[in-house]
Amino acid sequence: MKKPTIFIVSIVIIVLAIYYFGGDKEQVSEIKIGGAFGLSGIAADWGEVERNGMILAIEEANSKGDNIEFVVEDTKSTNKDTVAAVSKLINVDGVDILVGPTWSDSYGGASPFADQNSMIFVAPSASIAAMKRDVDSENLFST
Repeated sequence: MKKPTIFIVSIVIIVLAIYYFGGDKEQVSEIKIGGAFGLSGIAADWGEVERNGMILAIEEANSKGDNIEFVVEDTKSTNKDTVAAVSKLINVDGVDILVGPTWSDSYGGASPFADQNSMIFVAPSASIAAMKRDVDSENLFST
């Protein structure tokens, strides 16, 4: 994935976050975005690019007055660790929106969390066709 694409993906995620929380900066004190990326294992190259794109976009948004906190967990490119990472981001870190997991292979175990918690999941590198085929969710998005 090219750098401009990562930047566009990151901007889309931030726009979704602002839309999801009403878009009024005075009402939203902080948006907490969780990143579940394959930072080790077979998907590490993709996961690092996704994380770095998010960091750049969030730094830019925060420099313009937004208040976005970004919490990252390594899914280790496995289904089991993806479920553990997503569970921690939601239940321990209290994220409002989740970016990830990396790749179509590992989002499946985490996708039920989207509807159970009524929260937006944006998977930058998962195929939306595969996602919608496997799971019918109004809260799952792919770029």
